[in-house]
Amino acid sequence: MANTIRTKFRVLERKHEDGMQFITLVAAVNGRLQDAESGTSGGGTIGLATADPDMAAHFLPGRTFYVDFSEV
Repeated sequence: MANTIRTKFRVLERKHEDGMQFITLVAAVNGRLQDAESGTSGGGTIGLATADPDMAAHFLPGRTFYVDFSEV
């Protein structure tokens, strides 16, 4: 069985350009979510892009999600 790492992310922003939705997620550092002022030092970001407005509607700024990373 592959190792899985679960990381907490917060939606930092969601932009709409040319029919696409661009979503930026900011990772938690030492179990604490980063805020926009402190940046992402020691953590990381994930960028998502989708043309599906229904999918993008779930990613409102400030909402929190868990992302599971698994080795394949």
